[in-house]
Amino acid sequence: MLITITGWSPTVKSNRRRELAFRSLASAAIKYRVPLVVTSPGKLLDGKQFSGWGCSVVNGNIHWAKSTWSLTPQTVVYDAMYLRDLKTHRASYRHLLGKLRKDKIPIFNPVLPAKDELYRVLTKSQIKGGRLPQTVTSVSPRQVMRMLNERNKLWLKPVFGSGGRNIAFIERQTGGKYLVTVERHHHHRLQEEMGRRELLQLVRQLLSRRAYMAQEHVELSSTPDGRKIDFRVTVQRRDNGAWNVTATTVRMGAPGSVLTNFHAGGQVRSLGRTDDNLESLDGLGVTSADVRQMKQLALRVARRLQVHYPSLGILGLDIGHTGAGEFFVYDFNGRPGRDILTDEEVVRFMDSVAGYAHYLSELRTHTH
Repeated sequence: MLITITGWSPTVKSNRRRELAFRSLASAAIKYRVPLVVTSPGKLLDGKQFSGWGCSVVNGNIHWAKSTWSLTPQTVVYDAMYLRDLKTHRASYRHLLGKLRKDKIPIFNPVLPAKDELYRVLTKSQIKGGRLPQTVTSVSPRQVMRMLNERNKLWLKPVFGSGGRNIAFIERQTGGKYLVTVERHHHHRLQEEMGRRELLQLVRQLLSRRAYMAQEHVELSSTPDGRKIDFRVTVQRRDNGAWNVTATTVRMGAPGSVLTNFHAGGQVRSLGRTDDNLESLDGLGVTSADVRQMKQLALRVARRLQVHYPSLGILGLDIGHTGAGEFFVYDFNGRPGRDILTDEEVVRFMDSVAGYAHYLSELRTHTH
């Protein structure tokens, strides 16, 4: 049995993409012969029996019906709780995770640890085909100033967060001045030139609110009109347990923005399923061989993280490509947004979810 925990009903009609995701997951579960139930964390906490939505095919269409269900020895849980869901179901979600651990029920995809911990894990040894930007974790205001003395540009990134929220980009100017850009800071974009004293005050203010890490600046490739470019590679484990690439998406920053994030005003373009989609690569400064290298780099990073976080089954990696031909992995997301995926990629995404659940369920069958 595949139990999907979420804050949404699978019968929702007001959001076409969400409806597509649920329908695709149902079709894939039927394909892999895995009974699917969609429910919320609170309902799954009710006991050995719980209420939820089950699916079946009626006249060639997916049909959802509410019912009462019982846990089986082959139960696997897919954690589809996104940010809004986590805010609404915070307490019940936390209690459910504890219960699943106690009952030894496998759950994927876990909330990843803080990004500074992930960087420590990944920088223990070299990664073939690319590297991570130089990063200082548990950074202090004094360390920030020292790094700016060594290089002209750096990033301050929250160790928790996504979508480019509260990320600060600092550039050292002439005359002892610094240009600071903070995207998505309380829903606004802050850009201001300031002196050393004002910068220290701002850095102290940022660090007092949340934990940050400092990271070297990577000079990303740009479009002919000056938009910064990076690549989101979405990888998943499939029905054989192996990692595969689900989608490769080009992200182009808004004009003048230091971020490429879609939610920070950027644009996205799918590269499709072929590495030789030369039309999609036009004007991006990369070749089909570069795209293949990025995919292999993403798979290597995913396999390394899996060693430390065995229940990891989905990962979105942000990879930058420089004019000098270097590849940098500089962000990871265990809940990569589906809003940048095409409809075809959403279908493929959900097929991998059901396939991996089938793989985990079979493992449970052989160990019980």
